[in-house]
Amino acid sequence: MSESLPEIIMDAAAAADPAPPAAVSKPAIPTVSQATAAFLEPYLPPPHANAYAKPLCSQLGVTPGPATRAPGAAQTRPFVTLTYAASLDSHIALAQGAQTTLSGPLSKSMTHYLRSRHDGILIGVGTAIADDPSLNCRTEGVGGYNNQEESDDPVKATTVTALGGEEDEGTESDPLPGQPRPIILDPNRRWHFTHESRIFQTVREEKGKAPYILTRASSRQGSGEAERWRILCEHGGSFKCPKEETKDKSKRMKSGSRWSWKYILEFLYKEADIKSLMIEGGGEVINDLLGRKENLELIDSVVLTIAPVYLGKGGVNVCPDGKKVDVKKVPAVNFKDVGWNVLGCDVVMAARPLAE
Repeated sequence: MSESLPEIIMDAAAAADPAPPAAVSKPAIPTVSQATAAFLEPYLPPPHANAYAKPLCSQLGVTPGPATRAPGAAQTRPFVTLTYAASLDSHIALAQGAQTTLSGPLSKSMTHYLRSRHDGILIGVGTAIADDPSLNCRTEGVGGYNNQEESDDPVKATTVTALGGEEDEGTESDPLPGQPRPIILDPNRRWHFTHESRIFQTVREEKGKAPYILTRASSRQGSGEAERWRILCEHGGSFKCPKEETKDKSKRMKSGSRWSWKYILEFLYKEADIKSLMIEGGGEVINDLLGRKENLELIDSVVLTIAPVYLGKGGVNVCPDGKKVDVKKVPAVNFKDVGWNVLGCDVVMAARPLAE
């Protein structure tokens, strides 16, 4: 069996989309209030060339400051925000593969606002398989949702409209301003997506971007590989194959081994032009990032939503490996610059991790 990506020759008939399916997009949601935007701002990347973020900050009355990065962070990787929602017992799902809604309406708006402020949004393949996500931003005013009518619901926060009137670098190069690029970490190509997967329906509706799938060129190709490659090409996505190069052959990547997070981030920065990245999960990804000092040093901010519920034993738990110093057990992760905000029934912690 070939171990390289298949060569796909597309003709007009092959590239033609079948009859479009019924719309699957959920309706737009309001953006955050000025108070929530101001709370989050110190923990976010600068707007830089984001054609949506700059006018949005202006309309919300928020002045972006210089981004505070992890100590020693080099300009060779994206600004990284780790964000997820958890229960009181630190679970993110009732069981492996079970979709579990934890965020309330206000914290959900916050999550979509965070998406609009990042170039890319990354999840692991397990989450992609379990959730069939859209991985787009539905905040009113972003690309694909900029013609929404204002709601009379007084609970909703400020509605952002007509943000396209301000000239900004990056406007012409980004037809969907405010929409992050979905990135799926799938080294062994386990995600058997189809034309009807939600992420591609969202692309066809022009309400989100096609995914980049990080995979190994040497991973074994299963049934339908050529079709999946064609689907990606049609929608503007691609397989991307990071390959760690080192002069020492004994240290080169072996089949089944993991990429380092440092290398993944540097690859995305250089090869995919991702200058800011929001990492949403799932459990294995979160625990790996929080559980190792070398990974913790790569996280610039953590935004954690805590829902007022216990999910109980047997769920997917966020609990990084503990560590010892001089034989004594010490906390796995400490934080600095900690801020708290109440959004409806949820509590949000924003902080910067201490890589001790």
